[in-house]
Amino acid sequence: MSSKKNYYKEKLMRRKEEK
Repeated sequence: MSSKKNYYKEKLMRRKEEK
């Protein structure tokens, strides 16, 4: 369950770095 929240947070952070 905690892994899913971390997965979303990492995807959002990665998207911000890409822009």
